[in-house]
Amino acid sequence: DAGALALSFFHDGVALTLGLDLTALEVTPRSETVLNYSGPAFELMFSVVCTQGIKAEIESKLSKLGESISVSGIEPNFNFHIHTDQPNLVIESCEADMEITNIRISELGN
Repeated sequence: DAGALALSFFHDGVALTLGLDLTALEVTPRSETVLNYSGPAFELMFSVVCTQGIKAEIESKLSKLGESISVSGIEPNFNFHIHTDQPNLVIESCEADMEITNIRISELGN
Protein backbone atom coordinates (compact mmCIF):
# COMPACT_ATOMS: atom_id res chain seq x y z
CA ASP A 1 0.00 0.00 0.00
CA ALA A 2 1.14 3.55 -0.70
CA GLY A 3 1.37 4.57 2.96
CA ALA A 4 3.64 1.65 3.80
CA LEU A 5 5.85 2.43 0.79
CA ALA A 6 6.16 6.07 1.88
CA LEU A 7 7.08 4.95 5.39
CA SER A 8 9.70 2.61 3.94
CA PHE A 9 11.22 5.46 1.91
CA PHE A 10 11.25 7.62 5.03
CA HIS A 11 13.11 4.94 7.03
CA ASP A 12 15.59 4.45 4.17
CA GLY A 13 16.21 8.22 4.07
CA VAL A 14 16.86 8.36 7.82
CA ALA A 15 19.19 5.35 7.61
CA LEU A 16 21.16 6.90 4.73
CA THR A 17 21.39 10.22 6.60
CA LEU A 18 22.84 8.39 9.60
CA GLY A 19 25.29 6.54 7.37
CA LEU A 20 23.77 3.12 7.96
CA ASP A 21 24.05 0.38 5.36
CA LEU A 22 20.86 -0.63 3.61
CA THR A 23 20.22 -4.19 2.53
CA ALA A 24 17.85 -5.05 -0.26
CA LEU A 25 14.53 -6.44 0.81
CA GLU A 26 14.03 -9.99 -0.37
CA VAL A 27 10.57 -10.63 -1.66
CA THR A 28 9.35 -14.16 -2.18
CA PRO A 29 6.73 -14.45 -4.91
CA ARG A 30 3.38 -15.56 -3.60
CA SER A 31 1.93 -18.74 -4.95
CA GLU A 32 -1.51 -18.59 -6.47
CA THR A 33 -4.26 -19.48 -4.07
CA VAL A 34 -7.47 -20.99 -5.30
CA LEU A 35 -10.48 -19.88 -3.32
CA ASN A 36 -13.60 -21.97 -3.34
CA TYR A 37 -16.37 -20.06 -1.65
CA SER A 38 -19.31 -22.18 -0.60
CA GLY A 39 -21.30 -19.81 1.61
CA PRO A 40 -24.39 -17.70 0.88
CA ALA A 41 -24.52 -16.01 -2.51
CA PHE A 42 -25.12 -12.42 -1.38
CA GLU A 43 -23.98 -9.84 1.12
CA LEU A 44 -26.80 -7.49 2.13
CA MET A 45 -26.36 -4.27 4.08
CA PHE A 46 -29.03 -1.75 5.04
CA SER A 47 -29.83 1.00 7.52
CA VAL A 48 -32.84 1.57 9.75
CA VAL A 49 -34.05 4.15 12.24
CA CYS A 50 -35.77 2.29 15.07
CA THR A 51 -35.89 1.51 18.77
CA GLN A 52 -33.67 -1.01 20.53
CA GLY A 53 -36.67 -3.38 20.70
CA ILE A 54 -37.26 -3.32 16.93
CA LYS A 55 -33.51 -3.80 16.39
CA ALA A 56 -33.68 -6.99 18.48
CA GLU A 57 -36.66 -8.23 16.43
CA ILE A 58 -34.76 -7.64 13.18
CA GLU A 59 -31.72 -9.50 14.54
CA SER A 60 -33.96 -12.44 15.41
CA LYS A 61 -35.41 -12.51 11.87
CA LEU A 62 -31.95 -12.26 10.33
CA SER A 63 -30.66 -15.20 12.36
CA LYS A 64 -33.12 -17.42 10.46
CA LEU A 65 -32.34 -15.98 7.01
CA GLY A 66 -28.54 -15.99 6.81
CA GLU A 67 -25.17 -15.85 8.53
CA SER A 68 -22.29 -13.46 9.32
CA ILE A 69 -24.79 -11.10 10.88
CA SER A 70 -23.52 -7.88 12.39
CA VAL A 71 -25.20 -4.73 13.61
CA SER A 72 -23.56 -1.39 14.26
CA GLY A 73 -24.80 1.96 15.47
CA ILE A 74 -26.63 3.36 18.44
CA GLU A 75 -30.31 4.00 18.93
CA PRO A 76 -32.06 5.10 16.79
CA ASN A 77 -29.62 4.65 13.84
CA PHE A 78 -28.55 1.08 13.09
CA ASN A 79 -26.71 -0.57 10.18
CA PHE A 80 -27.28 -4.26 9.47
CA HIS A 81 -25.08 -6.73 7.58
CA ILE A 82 -25.94 -10.33 6.60
CA HIS A 83 -24.77 -13.00 4.17
CA THR A 84 -27.81 -14.67 2.64
CA ASP A 85 -29.09 -16.57 -0.37
CA GLN A 86 -32.38 -14.63 -0.23
CA PRO A 87 -31.71 -10.87 0.01
CA ASN A 88 -35.21 -9.98 -1.24
CA LEU A 89 -36.82 -12.11 1.48
CA VAL A 90 -34.66 -10.39 4.12
CA ILE A 91 -35.66 -6.96 2.82
CA GLU A 92 -39.37 -7.85 2.67
CA SER A 93 -39.39 -9.31 6.17
CA CYS A 94 -37.69 -6.24 7.65
CA GLU A 95 -39.81 -3.72 5.75
CA ALA A 96 -42.86 -5.16 7.47
CA ASP A 97 -41.64 -3.48 10.70
CA MET A 98 -40.19 -0.21 9.37
CA GLU A 99 -38.65 1.54 6.41
CA ILE A 100 -35.16 0.40 5.57
CA THR A 101 -32.76 2.61 3.62
CA ASN A 102 -29.31 2.55 2.07
CA ILE A 103 -29.77 -1.00 0.74
CA ARG A 104 -26.61 -2.52 -0.75
CA ILE A 105 -26.45 -6.03 -2.21
CA SER A 106 -23.17 -7.57 -3.38
CA GLU A 107 -22.58 -10.96 -4.91
CA LEU A 108 -20.20 -13.14 -2.90
CA GLY A 109 -17.88 -15.84 -4.15
CA ASN A 110 -16.28 -16.28 -7.53
